[in-house]
Amino acid sequence: MIVIDDYWLDEDNLTVTYTNQGIPYFLKSGVHVDGTAIMRVNAGVEFVMAYDQTVSVNTNALLQVNGTSSQPVVFCGLNNENGYWNGIEITSTRQTNGSNNMTYCSIQNAGKESQDAALYTWEDTRVALNNVNISGSNGYGMIVSIPVNWDTEQYDFSNYHVSTSGLVFTSCASGNIYERNKDQVYSTMPGNKKLARR
Repeated sequence: MIVIDDYWLDEDNLTVTYTNQGIPYFLKSGVHVDGTAIMRVNAGVEFVMAYDQTVSVNTNALLQVNGTSSQPVVFCGLNNENGYWNGIEITSTRQTNGSNNMTYCSIQNAGKESQDAALYTWEDTRVALNNVNISGSNGYGMIVSIPVNWDTEQYDFSNYHVSTSGLVFTSCASGNIYERNKDQVYSTMPGNKKLARR
């Protein structure tokens, strides 16, 4: 594996592109994308995460994962055990340079604790999730925060900017999706259609 240790992408206007070298990248200290840095991931890349590590993408940074159906991008733990590493947290609200996206991507063995998740997003997060497979979380598959109009107690999807298609969950111990604002667990992504509560 290609070993990367103590890894911060935090220089403004820095773009780092991971290409498929035929062997995985081993992230001993996770990856922290900050400032206005951009992390781009090409098709076929595999990241192997050390125990208890995180991929975090902060407010003005970007994560662009560009897998394909034949060459997905993989994030997995060094050991094949549920909850081996923490997961991916995206707090970015950025809308320039293509915005945040995760396309044809697999997140395996994350969600270290029962109240954790393999993938975290927040109320202001902006990201498009397309054909993302989440499996083996020791907690939830995904944690989301959808704005709520508390007068009507309905979700305000007009002010929510996490879009999903082809989102698949397998063996997530605490449930597939936990929504913070209403404290609900869902089997599928909440939307304008009938919500599927667990």
